Amino acid sequence: MNHKRMKDALEIIAQRHVPENNNLWPEISTRLQKETMFVKPKMKLTWSLVLVILAGICPVPVFYGSRFAKRRCFRPGHRSE
Repeated sequence: MNHKRMKDALEIIAQRHVPENNNLWPEISTRLQKETMFVKPKMKLTWSLVLVILAGICPVPVFYGSRFAKRRCFRPGHRSE
């Protein structure tokens, strides 16, 4: 079956089962508003702590990695290949 025939067949099947005037956005919008309004305070605190810890830990490997690279690559008498 070629690409165009497959596309046409899938469109026909979709049109049979999904009406043209179906608008899902109002329902999705109300669900999102309800979910974002009622975020549990414990979850907020937990994610805040995780982000603070990660923000404190992430610079450490970068700092030590850059020091290692400087010592290894830029030492006097070292030739790059």
